[in-house]
Amino acid sequence: MLAQASNFTDVAGYWAEQYVRALAERQIIGGFPDNTFKPNAPITRAQFAAIVVRAFNLASAGGGSAFVDVPSNYWASGAIRAVSNSGLVTGFPDGTFRPEQQITRAQALVVLTKALGAKATPNPSALERYSDRQAVPDWAMDSLSRAANAGIIVSFPNPSVIAPNNVASRGEVAALIYQTIYRMGDR
Repeated sequence: MLAQASNFTDVAGYWAEQYVRALAERQIIGGFPDNTFKPNAPITRAQFAAIVVRAFNLASAGGGSAFVDVPSNYWASGAIRAVSNSGLVTGFPDGTFRPEQQITRAQALVVLTKALGAKATPNPSALERYSDRQAVPDWAMDSLSRAANAGIIVSFPNPSVIAPNNVASRGEVAALIYQTIYRMGDR
């Protein structure tokens, strides 16, 4: 059961409070039994997959795992299969998903850019407004230029950085997901 947004005791005044509350109201994200959201806590790849499934209404997927490190009885195996089946996630070259690994901002933005589809057009010059664009990994460059062009990159407190290799926090993921949904026209 997802905790109600109005009950979160730790988001009042938080920079992404509006995003957290909006997504919680739509039951896209949830909190913890102690009525907290823990906005500064890191998020795992499995947790991110579960949020993406709810955010984009992906069909749950049954059957075997597409990844060697995600057993069928793993709590997020259905969500991981759903994001994989949708083409939003491909995993790593060694056939792993690494569900308990913390997700980086670049990894999250690649997935969200894929969710935007045609609404995320390429524009390499869109990255020029970011002072740390040189830190974007080669494998993420095209997607992050699309994300920048679509306006889904949210960085607080400094909007001129992407921080692509930083681990994404729960609050940052809420902001990125919200911006993606907004750009898709689902307000």
